[in-house]
Amino acid sequence: MTGNLPTWFVWIMSRMGTIADIVEDNLKKYLHALSKKYGIVPQMNQSCPSLAWLIQELHESFKKVPISVDGETRTADVPKVAVLIDEYDSPLISNMDDTENLKAVKKVLSNFYMSLKSVAHFTRFLFVAGMTTFSQYSPFSSLNSPTDITFTQKYSTICGFTPNEILRNYIGQIFESYDELIANKILSKHSTITDLLNSIRDWYDGYSWDGNSRVLNPLSVIAFLRWKQFGRYWYHTGGPGFLQNLQATDEDYFKVFSEKLSYTETVTKHELAQLSATSALVSTGYLTLDSTETVDIKSPVVRYNIAIPNTEVRMSFAEDYLIGMEYPFLSSQAKKDLIKISTDFSNAFCDRDGPEAARLLQIFFSTVSHQNFEETEAFHKSHIEKALYFSRGHLTAEESKSEGDADFVLKMRGQVFVIEVKYHKLVSDDEDDIKLTLPENANVKGAELDDRGTTIGLTDAVNFRGETVNLKKSRKMEYDKRKSKLLSRGIILSFKQIEDKGYATPYLIGTADVWAVAVSVVGRGKVAISYLQVGHREIWYIEFL
Repeated sequence: MTGNLPTWFVWIMSRMGTIADIVEDNLKKYLHALSKKYGIVPQMNQSCPSLAWLIQELHESFKKVPISVDGETRTADVPKVAVLIDEYDSPLISNMDDTENLKAVKKVLSNFYMSLKSVAHFTRFLFVAGMTTFSQYSPFSSLNSPTDITFTQKYSTICGFTPNEILRNYIGQIFESYDELIANKILSKHSTITDLLNSIRDWYDGYSWDGNSRVLNPLSVIAFLRWKQFGRYWYHTGGPGFLQNLQATDEDYFKVFSEKLSYTETVTKHELAQLSATSALVSTGYLTLDSTETVDIKSPVVRYNIAIPNTEVRMSFAEDYLIGMEYPFLSSQAKKDLIKISTDFSNAFCDRDGPEAARLLQIFFSTVSHQNFEETEAFHKSHIEKALYFSRGHLTAEESKSEGDADFVLKMRGQVFVIEVKYHKLVSDDEDDIKLTLPENANVKGAELDDRGTTIGLTDAVNFRGETVNLKKSRKMEYDKRKSKLLSRGIILSFKQIEDKGYATPYLIGTADVWAVAVSVVGRGKVAISYLQVGHREIWYIEFL
């Protein structure tokens, strides 16, 4: 088997041993270092301390250490050791594509942790953290079954910051960030501290393990407060490499952009050899438990609704996976430009800047080649959806309600946008199809009259009452007038449908500002966007480009 391998490679591998040997050696080195840290020296005949031996020695060493209890100094007669294990599953995940190595590594880990059972009376508690919950390959199978607290409501906020914790511990840094963001014009001068806090939550909040409580990503929040700018800090620390090796379906990765995924089993309980993309994405923080619901009041079965937690993750997904999938032939720079346009459009849209959002959406449409351009409402809806993936909130397509389905619902912190899209196809984008009606006494040059003598095909010019009329300019004005009428019609129809079908009504419960948004598209990407605040001041305005 080694005949085709270089001699030096075979020698290195023989020196290193198997993967299981490497894992075992690393564990021994770690225990040696830990023993040394606490001044515990293994006996002469002990080549390596075991985990159980180290726990027992720590217990003996700290038995008489003075401690302060209610201002009184005492000695801990019966101290107990807390065992904290992080990333316990890293050696398993690293070898998940090799069954033999996987079994060997699992055996090493099982032997390592088995000794914990013999020192249970010295152990206060065992806390294990990792990305997955394995069954068949669990290294803790030799112990009494540990309690999985991942989805336990009592511990639902243990792995992140709550808003109150941020305010209590970082209020000074928040005000410093506010001043710097205002000075750098990242926030408008009219923004408040509440606006900043809402933006922080839009970017980094949304993680939930009970479908109710939410926490913010602590790494990203701390990095934001340090650098005073929004960024994808957690994501850029490096995603787990094993995600790239998963045989994921399009649904696993992309369906979550437009609708929630639902499961009737805990998504992190699975066999290692059948690790699904969705389970991995939940376990690693790319998706989160958005809500839960009981399938049947007489049954204990619970449905888990899975969704993308926040802007940081959504933008990372859109940039790394969605853009690459939808636009595989774009150059690296072209993809960056497209992402920039999409992000700017989303920001303008969420800031309710209709004219700017319409201008950027037209640019986004223009990136589609004429061979792939379709003059249909479904085509334009799909591209509006892609552009909104970079928004600062959660986007849902075709959200079903009692009266029907709105095209899109975009939820941001404190705002809900109910979006309806209307598309009108022109008879033709060829301006030569536009006809002008002229007075009977017009002196027509280079044009043919119809049977009535009043309508001409557009050519260069006509002379009327001594003045030359530029037919091309008049034709363009007539063409734009037709498009404007259709844009206006699309806005009116969108608002009317949102009102008649009551699409926005369910979102009026609560404190969020609810906006009906009409998006009208005509021909090859001519766009108008208008907003109506539902339940408050009814302000209608239409902006055209």
